[in-house]
Amino acid sequence: MFIEKCINVYSDEVAFIFSGATVVNNEEGTSQPLQYKNWYSTGIHRIGKVQRKILAGHLISPAACLFRKKDLLTSIYQGEIPLARTSYRGVGPDILFSLIPLLKYKYVGVVSEDLAYFRAHNESISIDSLKDKTNKLSKAYIDARIFYFALSLFNKLLLYNIIRVYLAILRRLDYIFSTKNNLEFGLKFRSTCFPDLISDHCPGISNLSLAKTFPVATKIYFG
Repeated sequence: MFIEKCINVYSDEVAFIFSGATVVNNEEGTSQPLQYKNWYSTGIHRIGKVQRKILAGHLISPAACLFRKKDLLTSIYQGEIPLARTSYRGVGPDILFSLIPLLKYKYVGVVSEDLAYFRAHNESISIDSLKDKTNKLSKAYIDARIFYFALSLFNKLLLYNIIRVYLAILRRLDYIFSTKNNLEFGLKFRSTCFPDLISDHCPGISNLSLAKTFPVATKIYFG
């Protein structure tokens, strides 16, 4: 039932599909629906709302989602997230399952029905984390959100293209100064080779100021 209904809202532009879920507590004899069921009506929606919700602190359990295998493999971090300051029993990176695909796709698929069921028990990580006064679980998720936000900025600001140009500049500088440590030769490189280098690697930013960019790259090279 879960897969069948999720496939109905699948398309090539959908990052992933998620449904509502219910948490069942056998010890107390209660069940409780999870609130992300009400974020959208059933269908395909733009990613903006779900991205804001996750960054604001909400979670979508991966067990209530349908992912492409290739996107899931890209989003798996078996160790700690780069630059993370907190870790808690593997918690944190799992939120990237539903965040990283948002960098590639414009939409999410939603089935606004409780199609997934979870059991609450006293040994779960979520319950155990309540005993931890340092609140490592929450901090681990914050680190994951910061990591995604940094990737999102990198993507939106076209930093890939800019960094690609700088790396190409550094390669040229390394060649120049390892073969002929001559200022006049370096200035000639700036006036002749550098414009071609930018147009080859990143035509979209060919209007960069040569007077500013070359000294910065030189400073990076020499530290």
